[in-house]
Amino acid sequence: MEEQNVNPVTPVQPVKKGNSVGLAGFIISIIGIIFCWIPVINIIGLIMAIVALILCLIGLFMGIKKKRSIVLSIIGLALAVISMIVFIVEVVAIASTASSSNLHFN
Repeated sequence: MEEQNVNPVTPVQPVKKGNSVGLAGFIISIIGIIFCWIPVINIIGLIMAIVALILCLIGLFMGIKKKRSIVLSIIGLALAVISMIVFIVEVVAIASTASSSNLHFN
């Protein structure tokens, strides 16, 4: 008998697409948290944290709705909130130091 050359075909797994909005928010929140530690340009870090917060929230809701990965959105959201807290603490510390100094300008 003839042998049939049967090549078993493995089923192709569907590729899960990533969450590009969540990834963008994650990257911006990393850059924002770096800028929040630098005293002069920490306002840029705050602006980036606000943008990252908005992008991560959008990425979170899109990821839940389309059943995509939401891990980077959650991490980016946490980093954005942390960078906002760092900004507020830094501004309060600088303001309290400036108000309690003994330098009086007449």
